[in-house]
Amino acid sequence: MSKTDKKALGKLGEDQAVEYLIAFGYAILERNWRYGQKEIDILAQLANLLVVVEVKSSLSENWDQVIERIQLSQEESLRAAALEYLEKKEWEMEIRFDLILVQPSNPKNLRHIKSIF
Repeated sequence: MSKTDKKALGKLGEDQAVEYLIAFGYAILERNWRYGQKEIDILAQLANLLVVVEVKSSLSENWDQVIERIQLSQEESLRAAALEYLEKKEWEMEIRFDLILVQPSNPKNLRHIKSIF
């Protein structure tokens, strides 16, 4: 798969994740928010909770392999970026880190894992 194809697959997966979150009452604050080299796919709010969402898109249904890609270095990166986001907004909120797994060719095949870290 080319880099362009992967980027398109990722954007489609993120679009589906956003639709899913909105349907469940989340307010989307930011998409692809960057802090230096770090990026957060989706920042959403649910009541007084900041939800940092990592989206992984896959053509297959082998979610175990996708979950394994979330490594300690990514956890640290997401935490640092989320804290920077709160600091820039001057907000004090609890933070939850979620993972959404999506198979863009089958939008009903979406898995939302709350509190991944």
